Amino acid sequence: MVYFSLVTLATVGYGDILPHSEIARALANIEAVIGQFYVAVIVAVFVGCTLRSRTSSPRADWPGGCRQLVTGGIRYRVIAKIA
Repeated sequence: MVYFSLVTLATVGYGDILPHSEIARALANIEAVIGQFYVAVIVAVFVGCTLRSRTSSPRADWPGGCRQLVTGGIRYRVIAKIA
């Protein structure tokens, strides 16, 4: 199941494992679409944080603000806040 899910999320679709029922095919299609949107959103967040940090100082307002956190000499970039 993990192999099939990874191949479906990556939209590689080797074809060695196929869903047989209509419901399984529909769920595999939904998984492939959601997987692509997930990757697109993650890339957009990183690009937005990078562009924002280049054009202005890092913002600490939430949601969507990028903020740098320094702990023990290591600099982290906070890109999301979990409630």
